[in-house]
Amino acid sequence: MQRSLLVGFSFLLVSLLLAILFIPVATAVTLVDDVGTETDILPAPVTDQLTTDLPLADEQPAAYRIQDDTPVSINPQLAVDDELSAYERWQRSHPQRFDFPADVYVPTTYNQPREQTFVQWQPVVHDYYAPREYDRTISSGQRPLLIMTAALSQTLSPLHRNSDSPGLSSSFQFTNTGAGVATYVIDFYWLNGDLIYTENGSLTAGGMMTYNMDNAGFGETTFVGYAIISSDQLIDASITSPDYPYVTGVIYEDDGSTPLQVNNVNINKWPYQEWYGGSYNLSDGSYYLGGLEEGDYGLWVDAPYPWASQWHDGNAYSENVNPFAVGASGVVTYDITLQPGGRISGTVFASDGVTPLENINVDVGGFGACTDSNGRYTIQGLPYSNYRVWAGGSWNYCLNQPSVYIQEFYSETMDYNQAIVFTVDGTTDTYTDVDFTLDVGGVIKGRVTDAGTGTGLANTAIQIDDYDGEWHVTNGWTDANGYYTATGLYDGDFRVGVRDFNNMPAGYAQQYYNQRQFYHEADRVTISGAGTVTGIDFPLQPGGTVSGYVYASDGVTPLENVNVDIERGNMGTCTDSNGRYTIYSLPYDSYKIRAGGGWNWCLNQDSSYITEYYSETYDVNQATLITLDSGNPDVDNINFTMEEGGLITGRVVNEANDPLEGVQVNADHYDDGWHGGGAQTDASGYYTITALFDGDYRVGVNDPNWIPD
Repeated sequence: MQRSLLVGFSFLLVSLLLAILFIPVATAVTLVDDVGTETDILPAPVTDQLTTDLPLADEQPAAYRIQDDTPVSINPQLAVDDELSAYERWQRSHPQRFDFPADVYVPTTYNQPREQTFVQWQPVVHDYYAPREYDRTISSGQRPLLIMTAALSQTLSPLHRNSDSPGLSSSFQFTNTGAGVATYVIDFYWLNGDLIYTENGSLTAGGMMTYNMDNAGFGETTFVGYAIISSDQLIDASITSPDYPYVTGVIYEDDGSTPLQVNNVNINKWPYQEWYGGSYNLSDGSYYLGGLEEGDYGLWVDAPYPWASQWHDGNAYSENVNPFAVGASGVVTYDITLQPGGRISGTVFASDGVTPLENINVDVGGFGACTDSNGRYTIQGLPYSNYRVWAGGSWNYCLNQPSVYIQEFYSETMDYNQAIVFTVDGTTDTYTDVDFTLDVGGVIKGRVTDAGTGTGLANTAIQIDDYDGEWHVTNGWTDANGYYTATGLYDGDFRVGVRDFNNMPAGYAQQYYNQRQFYHEADRVTISGAGTVTGIDFPLQPGGTVSGYVYASDGVTPLENVNVDIERGNMGTCTDSNGRYTIYSLPYDSYKIRAGGGWNWCLNQDSSYITEYYSETYDVNQATLITLDSGNPDVDNINFTMEEGGLITGRVVNEANDPLEGVQVNADHYDDGWHGGGAQTDASGYYTITALFDGDYRVGVNDPNWIPD
């Protein structure tokens, strides 16, 4: 009996000793801050990771206590006492917020609608950059102190946030599986391990929390990273949303190896360049853009001086971009190497030359900036190239509203061709004091209606061109009741019309003032003394379409970018990659349709294809009439097979044998006088007339408007 008791007592004693030996003991680490105060930091809790191979920071503390063991209450908005400099030392070892110049801009498109008539266009702005600042958040305050005697930590990755675009955001949930109330901390990190935000709270035993990344407390609205959830109770955590795809990479300087930080990296979805989020990149040059849908995308890097902004493929302008594909899930990696760039700056004043004007857009064609309260602007991130600079115009892109100021090119001209050209290159990458004094312009007002009912037509574009110069000046847009106002017009004569089928209701015909069908028939609208002209109205009539295909001479191969137009009215379009074309908004009438000709308006270059009229004739008098009316508003299958023609070349000189530039040379069919084609001489006096069918021609300089004095 005694021996049995002794054996039992011995066994109990050994068990107790073994239990004591295997109790986890926390080893305190003491740090001394700058003023000599010691602070003990408990080690991080044991990690039960749901994912592996993440670049976690080993030094990250999951629990803290002050040396005197006074606990600090848990509150997301807690302001930690200044004595906690050990934490401050820890915080300084993590990525900190950094500032960028205020005049960094993000692309916003403001394309002018493409014209459907073949006139000489003044270049228009394709893209516009308005300021967008991306917040950089470390936390909502100092990371609160949390004492844990036992804890479990779980990691969730990847998590997405895309909360101010059509993009998608992740969600996750975690459950307190412990016996008591859980006190938890959630640390959010970029995928490269940089801490972005910390928040905390409590959860009752058995309680579950669902967390949507749209509601995360940090300022970054576009984010891809992971979260570590630490608690003093056992927890179970999981991501409940799909595995969205994301794009990542590193931005480098022009040597291709030195990481570079920029303020704005943006992603746009093709084909409409819809913005799908943006963010700054991190200290190691990496960027993360997630919460994407399947589709084709382009990356825009808005770079500060001395670098040039660009798309992911190195292009400076969106029309040249080759988008990349993003699948339904997974990762796309795109490293980007920036090239050197330049900047242009100045001040915009009112007409007195003294009063600065705020929120005026200043542009160079594809890049722009808004003036500050002192009238100052800086356009930076400019690729090496030649630029004309202008300010003002009828639409204020900084305020997204009409502008009263006339568009002015530097220096003090309204004519694009008279503007000073700035060359930004490695020799001169900075221009300053490019200043403007803007004048208030005139106004045109009117209404667009259905001619039959008198109902106002909303969201319709009214295009205004210089009447004699034929360049595009501005647009007006109708409101819900069909009224429009076009502002910022200089004194002169204008051609006003509703002709952009992309920005007018379907089923209507184009119209020019005053109820004219075609461009050359329009009445003049005159602005004088910055006055206002009213009653420029457009009662639109029904209209139709003509469509078909254009093929090579084999009748099979489709031809892209061939101009197809009507024989009268200066109205046409271009074929697409399938050779398909459609001429919209044609008034009800009968037309002769033609394709090709010696000048390709689609590509703005010479063409080798002979002008052909429907159906299969070079003779306009033999062309088949196509009739549009209420019973047959849309006519299809008006097809063409094109033949390549011959050419005539030569040179025009004066009596001293000096070359003459800009002289029009015409080739007319010898026997019947048809006009076969024409060309202008270049700087050396040479000309080339193309797309001529076989036959005899009379060639001469016979147009008095194109003969030098």
